[in-house]
Amino acid sequence: MSEGTVPRGHPARRLTFLSFFALSLERLLALVLVAVVAALFGATKQSSTYFLALIVPITLGVSTSEAFYTALLPLFTRATRPPRELLYAALRVAAPVTLAATALYIVVLVAVSPAQLSVWLAFSPVIAATGLNGVYAAFLTADRRYPLAIMRVPLATGIALAFVAAVLPAWRSTTTLALGVSLGQLVTLALLAWRARDAPKGSGAGKISAIGLLASAAAVFAATLVGGQLVIVVERFLASGLVAGAVALLAFARGVALLPAMFAQALGSGIFPAATERFKALERASLARLALTGLRLSILAGLVSTAFVVICRQELVQIAFQRHAFGSADTRETATLVAILAASLAGVSAAATGSKTLFALGRRGLVLAISAASVGLYVVAAVVLREVYGLDGLATAFTVASSVGGLIFAAALVPALGLRPTQIVREWILAPVLLAASFAGGALALWLPLGGEHPSVAAALGTAVAVALGGLAALAVATRLANGLEYSLLRRAISGGERG
Repeated sequence: MSEGTVPRGHPARRLTFLSFFALSLERLLALVLVAVVAALFGATKQSSTYFLALIVPITLGVSTSEAFYTALLPLFTRATRPPRELLYAALRVAAPVTLAATALYIVVLVAVSPAQLSVWLAFSPVIAATGLNGVYAAFLTADRRYPLAIMRVPLATGIALAFVAAVLPAWRSTTTLALGVSLGQLVTLALLAWRARDAPKGSGAGKISAIGLLASAAAVFAATLVGGQLVIVVERFLASGLVAGAVALLAFARGVALLPAMFAQALGSGIFPAATERFKALERASLARLALTGLRLSILAGLVSTAFVVICRQELVQIAFQRHAFGSADTRETATLVAILAASLAGVSAAATGSKTLFALGRRGLVLAISAASVGLYVVAAVVLREVYGLDGLATAFTVASSVGGLIFAAALVPALGLRPTQIVREWILAPVLLAASFAGGALALWLPLGGEHPSVAAALGTAVAVALGGLAALAVATRLANGLEYSLLRRAISGGERG
């Protein structure tokens, strides 16, 4: 790439595939990390404390990262390569904010002194490191250097796993796991900074308004916090008052049930840069087509995933967790939670894609309002259902709030993009539901004779694979017969055609 030029247009399809690969790898590596906790500590007070200590810094770090990424990407994106002075200007604002937040968090921890304080403190560097990773990711994305920017999350998780594998045999503690997670984020930050070192110089191009950046980032931070991990924070603190190991059981169930949500998140990540560019260029028709297609595929993926996870819930939990300290009773209880949480996938998928599209349209206040309403609904439902159904009630509250939130996000796109009611019914309801029903039929046809209790992990894995193949075969037939959008996209992907 030459010093002053940059190719026009973020390729939505390429970014979606890269994001999907990165999310797939990250979720699988994270699931391995969760499986290590399950095998070593089971569903106990110790593992519950680990997941409780993890969620607060992860929530703050991810929300900060997303806020800076979303606020800075439009500022970094230009006709030429973004200059390093622009990056440094952004870091002069972001670094003090993230470091101050980390220091404040440590002070609060020391003052409160929760149980297993060392685990809580070991996670604290995640806040600053993850937040600054978002700054570098926005810069590299604007410079069209996508791989490391998109792969930063699985890279951090992989580094954490490598550290745990090396140190855990000698130091068998949840503190070891927490240190691994923090180390992964810090090393990734160093790699991102190294990758951005050769950005071109630019005279007079390094000005960023601190007030403007913080105001924009604050809106995104609030929307991301409210619409993302905040529900999990509330969920885990509500679960901590139930039986010992309740937080861990919910964490284990989430690791399996919400794994397929990565497809919609990848679509949202791929659509956002392209949608931002098209909105700035006033390409309204192209933006509407992009959003219509993205949400259709997200809903389809969510419904198909729900069918597979609900059908194979017992097998999936046995494959992921049932060994050593994690027994058959834990498997049965986790499988029930998995089935309840899996019903949220369509709503989670619609919200992931819909919120990114609204961000690209500059509707950050609307995203925040919808997200806040969803969290409010969750809190009310969780408090009520927890008293009646315990852990199952908390999982049900999440499914209800996610489904309502996803529906509202989809509805908000209709007037924003000028979509017609017939398009909505055809693209977002009929096509996804009918195709997902074909998958469910094919999957059930294989699970009914093969499913149930399995004597080994290998047998459970064989059943899950067979059920998935049966469902995919039925879905492939239905897709070909429908000869619609999905078939067209599949043909273009196989033929290697590339369009933004």
